[in-house]
Amino acid sequence: MRTRSLPRFEISLRKRHTRSKKTLSSLIDEGEQPLVMLAMLVRNFRNLLRLGELKKAGMSRMEVSKRLGIPEFYLSETYKHFSAYTPEEIKEAFTLFLEADLQLKSNVRAPERTMEAVILNLCIVNPSNSQVSYNA
Repeated sequence: MRTRSLPRFEISLRKRHTRSKKTLSSLIDEGEQPLVMLAMLVRNFRNLLRLGELKKAGMSRMEVSKRLGIPEFYLSETYKHFSAYTPEEIKEAFTLFLEADLQLKSNVRAPERTMEAVILNLCIVNPSNSQVSYNA
């Protein structure tokens, strides 16, 4: 398992769902736990949410890097992910994460399907209008 070095999902950039699904499949094949992957997604989106607040406050890149705990050389990637979503879409992602968390913990469906639905929802153009069902 690669928990400590779990890569950032490429899902944050729109229209990369094929690559994101491949990353998801690879992580599952390597034995990564779906709840760990979900936790990393939550962390990444929490950083996007915080980035918006820090930008609004006029903080420098160096200060943003320190506050988020992200090395400055990775910060450009975080800014790129941030620009792919509206603030509302970032907030709506947490609803997806909550639903997925409940699905994963209740064993209602295969964890792989739940995570796939999360990935697809994060990749589509407007998550609030076109959500993939968690009940399929």
